[in-house]
Amino acid sequence: MRTPSLIHASVVTFMDFLLCAISRGVECFCVYVIFLIIAFRGWLAICCGVLIDRWCGSRIEVCDRMEGFDVAFKSQMESTKVSSRRGSASPLTVSQSYKQSTKAEELSFRISAKLLADIGLKNGDKADVLFDDETSRWMIRPSQDGFTISGKAEAPTGLIRYTLKVGHARLTNKRADLPVKKECDIDTLSISERSIIFALQQEGA
Repeated sequence: MRTPSLIHASVVTFMDFLLCAISRGVECFCVYVIFLIIAFRGWLAICCGVLIDRWCGSRIEVCDRMEGFDVAFKSQMESTKVSSRRGSASPLTVSQSYKQSTKAEELSFRISAKLLADIGLKNGDKADVLFDDETSRWMIRPSQDGFTISGKAEAPTGLIRYTLKVGHARLTNKRADLPVKKECDIDTLSISERSIIFALQQEGA
């Protein structure tokens, strides 16, 4: 351990060297700084270690908090992708709208290409649409006398659309509510070799 007299001598020596370095110019002052760093390298190492440890600890804490936030964040890109797929991620949606040019209401069924393939259909084929009043379930099945499924061959969905007339099932009887769109209730979706049977989601579902 250094004695007080030795410490005092060291301080005086450093001060003399500093004054000498300043008087001789920048180069000598830089040499003094390097010498000072070497002399106190142990002390500097400890200080730097403490600072780095605290900085890393704070960064880890921030990262831990951010990982917890990931659950609450929702990807806007995914929402954009859904919008580009006709605004719905459901494999089957039904829409009722009013067409101003014809002064008539239309019912549209947009069906995923995969769902159509499951019953042996593709865009350009024909299908019939049936409705059961008692269960409020719809059925789509192949039919040579049915509606044409429109859409490009490579499109991800196909569209069945027809003008509503007396006797047709509707999503609503109030024109003021149009347009109306409802998605298929996945829990009711039933697929066989020749038909798709489903109900639509109810309000609030």
